[in-house]
Amino acid sequence: MEGPEKKVGRRRRLALIILAVSVCLAAIGFGLGIALNKHNASGTSSSSTPSGSGPKSGSTSGKSGSIVTFEDGTKFTYVNNFGGDWVMDPRQPFAPGGKAQSWSPRVGAEEWKWGTDIVRGVNLG
Repeated sequence: MEGPEKKVGRRRRLALIILAVSVCLAAIGFGLGIALNKHNASGTSSSSTPSGSGPKSGSTSGKSGSIVTFEDGTKFTYVNNFGGDWVMDPRQPFAPGGKAQSWSPRVGAEEWKWGTDIVRGVNLG
């Protein structure tokens, strides 16, 4: 026959095991919820593009003052007071892109002339 102290010790261990399993399941559920929410917002997978989707078909580039409309209906006005522009091609996301300002070469399309073109900083993403 077991003493009352052994029963209390077993109950405590069982309660701690149940608590630990519950915390693990909650963490997994939370992670899955976030991942599925990002997946549903973008239509395919998580994306770094605003609202999880790119511009609607139609306008794929523009200059300062152009209105960009996303698939989910959100809009913003592109403002670049330095003469740059934006380019977005959903079929070729890694194609040569926009131009930061009028005096610098276009990303991926124009050759950089070291010593002539000025380097002012680093874009870390």
